Amino acid sequence: MPMNETFLFFGFYGLTPIHAGSGAELSVVDLPIQRERHTGFPTIWGQSLKGVLRSEFRRKELLGELNSECGDWKTSAEKYILGMSDKESGSMDEAQRKNLERYKEDVEKNSRDPPLTEIIFGPATTAASEHAGAVSVGDARVLLFPVRSLKGVFAYVTCPMVLRRLVEDLKFATREDDSELQALEKIVRDIESSFEMSVNSQSDDKIPAFILGSELRLPENVAVLEDIELHNVNTEIKIDFETLFDQLKGLFPGLLTEEDLRKRLAIVPDEIFRNFVLLTTEIVARIRINAKTGTVEKGGLWYEEFLPADTVMYSLVAVNNPKVKKNELPDCLNGDNPAGKIAKILQTTFNSAFLQIGGDETVGKGFVKVSVAFPEVSIDEHENP
Repeated sequence: MPMNETFLFFGFYGLTPIHAGSGAELSVVDLPIQRERHTGFPTIWGQSLKGVLRSEFRRKELLGELNSECGDWKTSAEKYILGMSDKESGSMDEAQRKNLERYKEDVEKNSRDPPLTEIIFGPATTAASEHAGAVSVGDARVLLFPVRSLKGVFAYVTCPMVLRRLVEDLKFATREDDSELQALEKIVRDIESSFEMSVNSQSDDKIPAFILGSELRLPENVAVLEDIELHNVNTEIKIDFETLFDQLKGLFPGLLTEEDLRKRLAIVPDEIFRNFVLLTTEIVARIRINAKTGTVEKGGLWYEEFLPADTVMYSLVAVNNPKVKKNELPDCLNGDNPAGKIAKILQTTFNSAFLQIGGDETVGKGFVKVSVAFPEVSIDEHENP
């Protein structure tokens, strides 16, 4: 875990299909979603996430809906812009007063952001050279992808590569001696070993999988996801799936329940997972009608790609100490461990929140429910920052 940083683990559960677009493309799909180049796995780039988080945080700060300790943004502005406490504000000169009023007007006009928003996410473009933000927002990675199932309606599908990535991301954000992380890493190693042994022992026409969801299983421990028949892995390795359920539930509080995982979770080979995320996203035809003629306008037919609802993704957000002087910090960030205080404010603000990510907002796309957890085993140091 890097020095002087606190990490937050953001979880995102898709309530409606999500179009985090990568731009126009010359292919069957005119507007594809963002994907990793080398794996083809869906992603949401960090800059897209940061913009959404910033916009919602700004809205809440202006409305006074942040942590009660944060107070009114106009009061914090005196410290942020002038470096003055409440007691000193009465002695400001005319130039300082004009500077403060100009800043407040800029906030009202949306050309600047209120103090906490700029301290945490960085100043607006017009003042970008003043200082950097205190957070680094990572790309959102897919953890569970919903796939149609012959029995049980749909499955939450993942694979060893995705679980291995989760472990590596958590290693970056936690202590090396984290016992729960070590337990999760052992589970992933056991899953990888079991797949290797199963590939060598099963016949070529049988695709192995861990069909953990009770509602997915057909007779003889078989599941059919899309048009692929999966056979439950026979392994002599005892894998602690109870701990896997428990840790996933803990990383995504309020998003994933143990019951959901027990009913719907399936772990498939990496190649099968890649096929699912490449071939089973939603492709929607969009048409623009000419209001006068009632016919399709020229160039008014295009195809968009969406991540399906019930997709589960996660992102690591690194929180560092603010890049402004101490006397410019609002009271709620003063004292020891300002990074921990920022992390707690972000957790309080976004945990269990609903956000809209990506395009097509006006037609109901992109709604997600958010969870925020500290990836460390013990978060006592964050409870009273």
